[in-house]
Formats: sequence, C-alpha cells, structure tokens
Amino acid sequence: MACALSTPTQAPATAIPSASPAASQTSLPPTTLPPATATAAPSQTSPAPTQTSPAPTQPAANTNTPIVPTATTGPGVPPNYLDDRSTATGLIQSYFNAINLKQYLRAYSYWESNSQVGPFDKFQQGYQDTASVQITLGAISGDRGAGQYYYTVPVALVAQTTGGKTQTFAACYTLHLGSPEIQAAPPFHPLAIATGVAKAATNGTKPKDLLAHACDGVPQGAPIVPAPKTNTQDITSANYLDDRSGPVEVLSSLFNAINRKEYVRAYSYWENAGTSKNVPPFVQFQQGYAATASVQLTTGPVSSNAGAGQIYYTIPAVLIAQTTGGATQIFSACYILHLSRPEIQGVPPFQPLAIQSATARLVSNSSDPNKLLAQACANQP
Repeated sequence: MACALSTPTQAPATAIPSASPAASQTSLPPTTLPPATATAAPSQTSPAPTQTSPAPTQPAANTNTPIVPTATTGPGVPPNYLDDRSTATGLIQSYFNAINLKQYLRAYSYWESNSQVGPFDKFQQGYQDTASVQITLGAISGDRGAGQYYYTVPVALVAQTTGGKTQTFAACYTLHLGSPEIQAAPPFHPLAIATGVAKAATNGTKPKDLLAHACDGVPQGAPIVPAPKTNTQDITSANYLDDRSGPVEVLSSLFNAINRKEYVRAYSYWENAGTSKNVPPFVQFQQGYAATASVQLTTGPVSSNAGAGQIYYTIPAVLIAQTTGGATQIFSACYILHLSRPEIQGVPPFQPLAIQSATARLVSNSSDPNKLLAQACANQP
C-alpha cells in the first residue's frame, strides 16, 4: 500500500472522522453594538497563555511512546476524533487519527493542494489493507522566513494490515503554514503537510532507532523544545489555536483568531463562508471586528442532534468584548454547528466541523453569566 508519502513503499494503509438546526444572524462582531456598563468578567475566561504563536520557537515533540491519537470531543462524535492543526504535533496525530478511523477524505485534506500526494482515489486505495497505525513522534524542528513557517517531523510507524501482518516504517514529514496574519483573502490555508517520505524498516526496530535517521537528508530548522502541544484552554492572542475536534474547540478557535486579528482564519470557521446567507461577505465580516480589542468566551452545556449522516451541535455562550476605546460589552449568544459525518464524505474537498449559524444579543454588564448561559439557546429546537 502507499502511505501517501512522496516515495511510497509498502506502507501502512491509514484513515478520517464526522455532525442540526440553525438560527439567524451570524458573524457576531461584538463591538458593532453600543457598549454597556463595565463589570467583572464571568468566572470562566481565557486562562493565561501557556503556548505562543505557531512559530518554530515554540515547543518539539520527543517521545518514544507509541501514540494512538485521541481527543476530547462533544456528543455525537467518536471520543477519539481529532482534527487539530494548531501545532505540528496536532496535525500529524490528526492525520493518523483519520487513517485509523477510515476517514480517508479527512486524511487527504491534511495535505497541501500543491503537494505530491496525488489524486484522492489513489490515496484512498493505498490504505485499503491497513487496519491501524501506531505512531511515535521524534524531535520536531522548525524554521521561519518571509512569512512562512516550516516544520520537520520524524515519525516511527508500526502498521497492522487487514491480513494480520505488521509493517514498520521510518517516515519524515515537512509541514507548512503561511503566516495567518498575512493571509488577506479567503480561503484560509491552514497548517498542512507539504512533503513526506517513508522507508521500510525491520519489524521490532526500536522507535528511537527509527527516529534517529528518519529525516536524514531533509532540510531542518532549529529544534523546538519542549514539544509543541495544543492548548485548547487559552484563546488569548499569545496562543495559536486551530482545532475542529469538537464544537467548543471550534468556537475557541474562532475567538482565538479574532483576538489575534487573523480574520481570514476566523472566517473559515463558518460553514459555506462567502456563499451562505448566514455569513456576510468577508470584507463586512472583518470590518465588524475593527473596534474589537479582545474577546473572552464562556460556553455552556453542548447539546447534539444526529440523523441521516449529519450531526448538529447547539452551544450557549457568553462573550465579553473589550473595545479599542476601552469599553466592555457582554453578549449572550447561541451557536449552531454542523458536521457531515467524515466517513460518508467521499469527494474532495473535506468539509470539517463548522459554525452554521448564530444569534447574539447585547446585555447589561451586570448580568449573571450562569443565567445567560441557561437562557441563550432557550428558543432553539
């Protein structure tokens, strides 16, 4: 089989994952409404930053423990669904998570469109004999220049075939991200796999021995220490969060992008952005946040509704916006998110979990956040 690398050998055949009703009014540019009186923030806000932007100076993976990628998700999605492009670690784990879940279109979406991965049909066929893949990540390195980020990730792969055989590989992936802050027009291009090479190895070879020479001959930057790890709890501008593993992660990523002034990325979290009546044109969307300095997010209990291959999530939220003029605004909001189950998506491009619609209303700054969360989605089906 081919493991979707530029020099496929008989590599593991690997996989990808997939989610109701909508509301009105969408982009929620908080500062377009009149400010209310200042007050203290709700009890749950964005914690202090623990991870910086996606620059290579941020933390590298160096573990010899085999990984079967998992993630915390909302109702309706398998508990091991991972769709995370926040870090090099998250992307590679998401890629093999998709392979293991047989969600090949999602796996294919992690490759850059101009990579040498080839047509989707051939990519998918290359994994038909793969039952599962276990991965071990080596020390990640990174480099930045001219607004571009590059990461080099050595990976030890141990694949189980559907026929019960074991295959072992030493692989090396190069990842690329154009700086989100300089991506000025949709569509957004997230962190993605640019190249990959795999070498067959003897079964039973220790991961550390596979990783030691996996990226020999591949250009590498400076080591990233400690290992890059996605922090879903921090949506401040000091962190970089691009995670669609679950509905809360999507909302957190949206407001992280707003806080970082990465408006093309923020726009990408909306379903059919640019063509849906629920989402304004990009220029209008961006202008709506012109007076927003920062936003804090608190979410309430997530409810879900699944049927006919579709999953919908309803999430109440409280937004605390600080304007560039120093005012505080509080909003009670309700979001509807949608995902077509990844395993039934059969034709590129892959459609990830995204915001379908939302409603928001300005409230008094003295409002009780718990009461707002309890009532925000009261009128949703």
